Amino acid sequence: MLKVFFAPLQGITDAAFRNVHSDIFGGIDTYCAPFVRVDRGEVRRKDVRDLMPGQNKVKVLPQIIAADASETAMLLDVIGNLGYTEVDINMGCPFALQVRKGRGAGILPNADKVREVLDAACRRSNMSVSVKMRLGLSDTDDAQRLAPLLNQYPLAHVTMHARTGSMQYDGECDRTAFAAFASECKHKLVYNGDISTAEQIETLERDFPGLAGVMIGRGLLANPDLATEYVHKRRLQRGELLQRVGQMHTMLTTHLRTVMANDGQVLKHMQELWEYLLPDADRKLRKKILKTSSYHNYDAAVAEIVHSRE
Repeated sequence: MLKVFFAPLQGITDAAFRNVHSDIFGGIDTYCAPFVRVDRGEVRRKDVRDLMPGQNKVKVLPQIIAADASETAMLLDVIGNLGYTEVDINMGCPFALQVRKGRGAGILPNADKVREVLDAACRRSNMSVSVKMRLGLSDTDDAQRLAPLLNQYPLAHVTMHARTGSMQYDGECDRTAFAAFASECKHKLVYNGDISTAEQIETLERDFPGLAGVMIGRGLLANPDLATEYVHKRRLQRGELLQRVGQMHTMLTTHLRTVMANDGQVLKHMQELWEYLLPDADRKLRKKILKTSSYHNYDAAVAEIVHSRE
């Protein structure tokens, strides 16, 4: 049985979402938190608040994104002071703002910078370090070139998203390039990219016998029960899935209304989730959810979906 990691998605998989998802759906071994970053010479406080131990009732793997040793050390000081003893280093974020700063996928063509970041992280004997990366920035050979370097460090695991950074989330994952990297990587390996069914997880388990786990993001947002479906080999009836989505919606909006200034902010936050959630639900209702500026209309459309028992 492969371990299942919930991939981080900025603005969506925050502490509240992680707690609610675990309560209603479960099946996740570890929730990977959205990355903590340095902004204007300081660690972003918003990122840190999401990692406060009292906020999280689930197993959380903090993640950082850094361009050099200085940023790495600054971020790990904060993570360590929160009581965490493990950290994931993001070397895969494809977004231009981070790539231009030599972070995320932007660091992959520069082996010296990768070494600098890993040196700064792995010298901390009390911190377990893992890496989440892509096949490269624009060239899948980046990963092949980095494999011997990664093998020099005592990493807990390596998560590989089987696309390049320049692909963003478009195009098909490159399983051939992933297999080539897997043959060179000596660390436990976690597969990431375009997993949307339990059958796909089982195929990966069969095709890559040494695989340690899978990391799923958009697939779990589309079907929040996907991990439990894989672990317990059973699929929820549509009505029960919709009922649980309704429970998740109620718990999240109830919480958000206590921490956000108004329903407009709650609406905007929930619309980001619905960009992914239940993509096969009634098209007109999903359009209403995503396009309305009225919280009342949004709430009514959600209620219609979750009570449809389609």
